[in-house]
Amino acid sequence: MNAQQHDRAVLQITPRALVTWRVLVLWLVVLQVTCCLFAQETTPARPVRQAVATGVKLLERSARQYPQHRQCFACHHQTFPLLAGNAARTAGIEVDPKLPEEISEFTRTYLRGRLTSIKSGQGIPGRAFMTSYAAWTLRLGVEAQSDPHRVRETEAANEEFDRAFITYLVKTQEADGHWKPPSIRPPLEESLITGTVLARSHLRRWQSRLLDAAERAAVVEALTRSSSWLATAKLERTEDVVFRLWGLVDETAPSETIADMKAMLVKWQRDDGGWAQQPGMTSDAYATGQALFMLLTSGMSPQDEPLVKATAYLLKTQATDGSWFVQTRAKPIQEFFDNGDPYDKSQFISISATGWAVAALARTIQP
Repeated sequence: MNAQQHDRAVLQITPRALVTWRVLVLWLVVLQVTCCLFAQETTPARPVRQAVATGVKLLERSARQYPQHRQCFACHHQTFPLLAGNAARTAGIEVDPKLPEEISEFTRTYLRGRLTSIKSGQGIPGRAFMTSYAAWTLRLGVEAQSDPHRVRETEAANEEFDRAFITYLVKTQEADGHWKPPSIRPPLEESLITGTVLARSHLRRWQSRLLDAAERAAVVEALTRSSSWLATAKLERTEDVVFRLWGLVDETAPSETIADMKAMLVKWQRDDGGWAQQPGMTSDAYATGQALFMLLTSGMSPQDEPLVKATAYLLKTQATDGSWFVQTRAKPIQEFFDNGDPYDKSQFISISATGWAVAALARTIQP
C-alpha cells in the first residue's frame, strides 16, 4: 500500500464509528460543563466554611474569656460573637450551643441591678448606644434558640429589660429625633445613624406590645421624630450607609428607596473588593463585613459580582487564627486590659470586625 492509499484508508470512517465518535465527544463536553458548574458551586464554599468555622471558634473563646476581666456589657464581646454564631449555625456550621444563653444571662446580670435607674433615663454608661446594642444582643439570644419552648422562656426572661429599654430610649432621645453616645469613639460609637436605627428597631418591635396607651403614644412620637431626622441625616461613612439600609429593610421601605441605598453602598466598594470605614482610609474587615452582611440581608445574591469580590477580600485578609486585624482609632477612656485576643490594643475593634466578617461570610453559604 502506497502513501496515498494509506491516507484514503485512514479517512474511511464507517457510519457506526462516526456515531460512536460523536457520542464520545458530546459526553466529554457534557462532563466538562458539569465539572465547571460543580466547581463554581462548591469550590468557593469550602474555604468560606473553613473561614467561618475558624473565626467562630476564636470569637467563642474571646466571649468566654471576657467575664474573667470585666463584668460590664460590651458589644464587641457579646453582640458580635452572638451575631456570628447565629449566622454560622444557620449555615450548618458547628457552634457552641451553650454560649448564647451564657451571653444573654451575662447581659441581664449586668443590667438587673440598674433597672430602676434605667427607667428614669439613667444608669447606662454607654447611653443609647449601649442600650440599643444590649437590646439587640438579647434579641439575638432569642433567635439562637431552636426549641419553641426555649424561645418563650428566653423572651420571658428578657421582657423586663426590653420594657425598661423602651422607657430609657424615649427619655434620652435628642430633641431633633436622633440618639447619641456619651462620647465619639470610632468606629463603634461614631455613627449617629447606627444608634438611631438600632433604637428605632427596638421601639418598633415593642410598639404593638405596649399595654399602656401613654407608653404607646410616646413610642409613636419618638419614631416619628427619629424618622424625620433620618430622612435628612448625612451619609458620611460606610457604617452610616449600612445602618441606613438596615433601617429601610427593617421597616419594609419602598423597594426603590432600598435599591437606591444598596446602589450607594455598592458604589463605595473599593477596587480590592473591600470597603473602608470612611474616605481617606483603606479597606478593612470591619467596614467590609458590615457592607457584605447588609447587602445580603437586603436581598442581594452571594453570586452578585460586588459580593463575590467582597467575599474574596475577606478570605484573603483573614489571619490563620481566624481573626481579622483592624487598627484602633478610639482614644482610650478606660484602663486597657488584655482579654487574650489578637492584636494587643487593637483587639476590641478587631474582635468586632471578626464578628461582622464571620457573620457576613456565613450568610453567603446559608440555605
